[in-house]
Amino acid sequence: MCREDVLPLIKQLEFFDCLPKKSPKFILMDSFSELTDQLFESRRDQWLFACAYGDVSHTTEFESQFKCHGLLPVESLEKQYLALFNAFEARWGLVPILFLHFPIALEKRQLYIDRHHGIVEVIQKISKSVKNLTPIQINEVEIAWPEHVSEELKNFPYHYDVKTYEKFKVQLDGTGLFR
Repeated sequence: MCREDVLPLIKQLEFFDCLPKKSPKFILMDSFSELTDQLFESRRDQWLFACAYGDVSHTTEFESQFKCHGLLPVESLEKQYLALFNAFEARWGLVPILFLHFPIALEKRQLYIDRHHGIVEVIQKISKSVKNLTPIQINEVEIAWPEHVSEELKNFPYHYDVKTYEKFKVQLDGTGLFR
């Protein structure tokens, strides 16, 4: 693994129910995983996990244990989101779900721009029938690069300036859940 902290978390999810029993006040989600993560399958047991392609070392050993299926198909996201939201409701009732859309104003790769628009469209559609789902999206025109960031993150389009995060805060405060 490129990131030694990832594999134990993946293995933990295989065996443990990681969702709390007690209902949360709200569920805060974002679109980053669906935007960029790839789906991997255990060749031996067929269990699945998703993570950033670069977070794993694609050694001969890894490739012999896992098959990469690529990015999660946008066409299947509606069904998968609905299954997830239904699982939340079955476990906790109608807990508010706040879904933050990662801004893509700094993104140059068309693949991810298209995926972003597909995810926004799916979440908007679902929010019409899933009344406890609130999409949170800020104006892409107002997004800017961070001023103080390490050299390795300067060209990473998913880190933003402080004003961008403040805009998210204003939208989140507007939900009334943080009083």
